[in-house]
Formats: sequence, C-alpha cells, structure tokens
Amino acid sequence: MMAKSLEAERKREAAKAASKASRDSNAETTIRVWEDDIIPRWPDAIRERKTLARLRLPSREFMKSKSGLQMTIAALLLLNLPNITDAFIALANVLNRPLPLSFFTHDEGAKSSAYNLVLKTLKDRSRPLYDHINALSSAASTSQTPDGTTLPSGPDVFLNYIFTALFTSCLAIDEAARLWDIYVFEGDAVIVRAAVALMIRNEGDLFACKTLENVTEVLEGLKKPRKAVAEIGAEDTWIKLVREAGKI
Repeated sequence: MMAKSLEAERKREAAKAASKASRDSNAETTIRVWEDDIIPRWPDAIRERKTLARLRLPSREFMKSKSGLQMTIAALLLLNLPNITDAFIALANVLNRPLPLSFFTHDEGAKSSAYNLVLKTLKDRSRPLYDHINALSSAASTSQTPDGTTLPSGPDVFLNYIFTALFTSCLAIDEAARLWDIYVFEGDAVIVRAAVALMIRNEGDLFACKTLENVTEVLEGLKKPRKAVAEIGAEDTWIKLVREAGKI
C-alpha cells in the first residue's frame, strides 16, 4: 500500500510539472504572437474596413434583429483568429450571450437590470463615486438644451457604448483580450464587474466631471489618448481590478 501511495504521488507531481511546463510554453508562445503578429497588425486591422465589413455582413444576415455592432469587436476577433469564418462563428457566439444580446436587440428591461447591477456594485465599492455620478444624472434629468429638449440622463448615457463594444473601444488590445478570455469562461458577470472596475480605475477623472457627457468622455477614453498596447503587466493589473470589483 505504501509503495502504491508513493507511486501515485510521484505521478501527481509529474503531472503537475508537465502541466506547468505546458502553461509556461503556451504563455511564451502567446507573448511571441502578440509581439510579432497581433500588435504590429492592430492599426491595419482597424483600417481594413472591407474585411471588417465582410465580417459584419454575415452577422447582419444571421441576426437581423441586432444592430450597432462595433468595428472594434470585429477587429479584435480578426486579430486573434485565423480567418473570417472563425471570427464570424466567435462573433455569433458572443452576441448570443444574454448581456450582449440585450443591448443589440434593445431589450430595455434586461439593459436596465445590467445597469442596476453595475450601480449597486459601484455603490458598495465606492459610495462617493456612486453619489457623484448619481447627482450628475439627477441634474441632467432636470436640465434642458437651449431648444427645450431634456438632456439624456441615467446610466445608458455613459455605459451603453461600453457594453455594446464589449470594452474593445476603451481598453488597450491586450487588456481587452485578457478580459474576453475570462468572459468566455465566466460569463456576463465579468462584464458587469469590468464596468465597475473601469469607473474605479478612472475615479479621479470622474470626480472632476461636471456633466454626464464628461463621464462618457472619460470612460470611453476620449479625454486622454488611449494606447493601442498597454505597458508590460498592465493587463494583469487591469484583471486584478476587475476581480476586486466583484468583492464586497
């Protein structure tokens, strides 16, 4: 019995070592792919509108009820997958998930539930920031433009574009790719936590905002130039922030 136990333990240790070696090898390969292939092609992928349009066409035919597909989603998929067919399959799978589906089909009830969850989590994580954004929203709801039109208010003003772009428009490509890796396995809850993490990461700039329009500009990266590629280790810091956003 002792010999069998020792042999089983040796096999477990060998399996752990093999698994670690495989992960290290995969990590090195991924880094080389990003540095040698994906990063240099990112600006080209964004500019290749014909390719992006070809990806969008089957999407529109396959899911005519969806609208507002962002180019940056298509670009991220094209950079990470070998061909348009695989990119389209991945795109269809992502857009059929409950949270993206609610935004692309304009399901106001489901969108409201997502927004409420984001704000509730933000309230638990940063009550001062929640109060500040809530005050800006209340002010917008009672304000009017010179022609008498009521200003847009509520979380849809500053969160809708972020959700419809699934964070591909406001993060560096390596940060967005890491978030998507986790999203594939953990589902929509990750996207809600990411929205909270994004607001907390930009907390200083958000406190300086005077209107909801300013909040939108900060979260969408319009106030400060957004780097296409983050600094080394930035994606780990970002994912840690996303994880912490879900802790109460």
